[in-house]
Amino acid sequence: MKKSLKSLLLSLLLVINSLGTQNINISIQDDCCSRSDESDLASQLDSISFAVENISSALDSMGTCPVTLLYNVPGGQTLTKSGRYCLAEDILVTGTVGIIIDGSGITLDLNGHSIILTGSSGEIGIAIATDPLLTTTFADIRIKNGTVINSNPPVYVSPPPMTIPVFSNIGISAGSGDNVVYDLCIEDVTCVALDAGISLNHTIDAVVDRVKCDLGNVGLFGTNQVSLLVQNSLFNNNVTAGFAVVKFSGSSGNSSKVIHCGASNNGIVGFVVVSAADFLFQDCFAAENQQSGFIIVLSNAISLVNCLAQSQDNSTDLEANGFLVTVSTDIVFRECSAINNKSVGFNDNNPANQYYSNYACGNGTNYSSSVVSAPVTSPANARGVYNVDCSNSAVDEVALLESTCEVLNSKLDFIISYLIAP
Repeated sequence: MKKSLKSLLLSLLLVINSLGTQNINISIQDDCCSRSDESDLASQLDSISFAVENISSALDSMGTCPVTLLYNVPGGQTLTKSGRYCLAEDILVTGTVGIIIDGSGITLDLNGHSIILTGSSGEIGIAIATDPLLTTTFADIRIKNGTVINSNPPVYVSPPPMTIPVFSNIGISAGSGDNVVYDLCIEDVTCVALDAGISLNHTIDAVVDRVKCDLGNVGLFGTNQVSLLVQNSLFNNNVTAGFAVVKFSGSSGNSSKVIHCGASNNGIVGFVVVSAADFLFQDCFAAENQQSGFIIVLSNAISLVNCLAQSQDNSTDLEANGFLVTVSTDIVFRECSAINNKSVGFNDNNPANQYYSNYACGNGTNYSSSVVSAPVTSPANARGVYNVDCSNSAVDEVALLESTCEVLNSKLDFIISYLIAP
């Protein structure tokens, strides 16, 4: 396809060049129109020729879709051979799976098209190594540049807490049981109105970049993962959660990371991790979720750096916290902010967790009792030691001690001067 398109453009270029060498006379009948002479026409042809040359060069450099094109096939299709595959049109999922990937070294370019689920349940847009009857290991799989959408979504119901849910329909599903997917990359993909936009059930070294998961139940769900990187992505307007991981493990050194991501207007929580370990959230925000911005439960070695939880709220008696940490250890908050949340800005029941240079303001309660905070005016805050609490009206003990020392020094100076006086 690429070769034939390039040949067509080159043929067009030859035609344009031949036109430019002809002596073309133009007769203008309407004096109100500006006259175009031969030099004007030649100039226009030169511009067209230049544009076509640029298009041809761009086709060479960008690597357009290869010969392996995918068309809408009733009942779905399976990719097993390594190579690049590209959608030539939208795909309708009328069976259980639209496209199955059972192989390594496969790039699936959605090419700006959509994979459209048509049933209310039991369908998957793209499935990678999900057959529970097999034990397989696939690697180096890339999915990019398109949309997976459910055209007939049911009314989604939040799964029971602390469980691994069974989703009725999924946009992209990778791994299951003993099936492992290594080096998976999902980029520039939008998932809309799905029970789970992306479900990662057993992957290692997966990357999710520039993804949007909206208007479903759970935006991105993961379990039994190692070394996941999610970045530059948004998870908004979902019934339950924007981003949720359960039983998530990794090696030392923050092997799993969520960076520059946002989760807003979700029915329960923006970001939640349950029974997870070795995880980093950095430069992320959660806003206007119904119960909490970030929830950490039964987890350890979780770090949050420069994250924002703002305006979590609801019209019921339920809490709406900025950051909620429960039954978790070795949790570190550094330079995070909780602003205008209905309940507690930083809510943690473990005083051994570490909080450095965080900021809380306008919440129902800015910090729970286990988190050490200080007044805004504290000199220690200026040194980046304490957590700022803009509602803390307690006397600044550091300033009070300094003032007392100044008074004592003054009195000592007076006594000394009196004793040495002649």
